[in-house]
Amino acid sequence: MIHQSELVLVGSVGKTHGLAGEVNINFDLDMDLEDVPYLVFDMDGIFVPFFIETYRYRNDTLALVSFDGIDNETDARTLYGKTVYVKRGLLPDGAEEESLLAFIGYRLTDSCGHEIGTIDAVDDTTDNILFSAGDHLLPAAALEIVEINHESKTIMAELPDGLLDLAAE
Repeated sequence: MIHQSELVLVGSVGKTHGLAGEVNINFDLDMDLEDVPYLVFDMDGIFVPFFIETYRYRNDTLALVSFDGIDNETDARTLYGKTVYVKRGLLPDGAEEESLLAFIGYRLTDSCGHEIGTIDAVDDTTDNILFSAGDHLLPAAALEIVEINHESKTIMAELPDGLLDLAAE
């Protein structure tokens, strides 16, 4: 059984393409599928691997992918809107840190261990990327990451003095 702690969020499934079961996958980071034999989808709370049959890139963040066992548009539609994950060990070095979306669900603590909140969203619509953690909206650039523990899904960071006071306003 695959557990979410073993996975990294890499994108989502868009609409189907053609009648042969291909789907558009929108990647949140620069992905090379060459060494990735399968992608994992959250199918009603169960993480299910789908083995890649063929893929071709349309641009840096969009690929058309077909999977073993999905060979028609009807089956491909069942994947529409699903979140796409990759097992941690299959990503190239440094790729995980490229996507701050991978930190959604991580607990954020200060360097003294006081909990700030759980990261529930990442706003990357501007150059000033923001983490939403509970009642706080924190600029990612202001956080000095001390430690990331993927097993316990925690991030320990040093924060500038007064940042939490500003972020709560």
